[in-house]
Amino acid sequence: MSRDSGGVASRAPATGALPPPPGEEAVLLQAASLLLDYPGPGGAEDLALVEAALAEAPRSPARLKLQRFLSWWRAMSDGERERTYVATFDLDRAVTLYVTEGRPRTSRERGAALLALRRAYADLGAGVARDELPDYLPLMLEVAAHVPPARALLGAERPALVDLAASLARRESPFGLVVAAILAALADETEAGRP
Repeated sequence: MSRDSGGVASRAPATGALPPPPGEEAVLLQAASLLLDYPGPGGAEDLALVEAALAEAPRSPARLKLQRFLSWWRAMSDGERERTYVATFDLDRAVTLYVTEGRPRTSRERGAALLALRRAYADLGAGVARDELPDYLPLMLEVAAHVPPARALLGAERPALVDLAASLARRESPFGLVVAAILAALADETEAGRP
């Protein structure tokens, strides 16, 4: 499952023309990226692509969470998805997909952290478009899906992901299922890497 270099929506991250990501974790991370990105034009096609990819993935807690979310998300019209997304992530300042934003720091410190993350992507060979901040969770997920060493960058943001999952759970938002799936996928990968 991959998206074209134009991305799903105008603000969608684009890593360029990459081959389909291999492995279960890559499929789960790419699916989560698409599900957390702004639901723009062509959303039904993207959701069908995610559904087909998840159907082929091995059964896991992460896959089941993504499928539960997808059942809820697909039942909406395009307009309902857009309104729900905006109400969740754009109108509620306590819920952000910019994983470094919630940390107490000056704007200068955050800028340095964003620059360090952009440099880390470049060092790993990830061709990331500059039209999105590098800590935008759908972008981080897409990079981690295509560039396995970048999963360490995502794993380093685990506390922010746990906070995001908790914020979404308090709001009883089904988007919490997607973040919980990311955390489960990262935990599975960590356990698989242990001797």
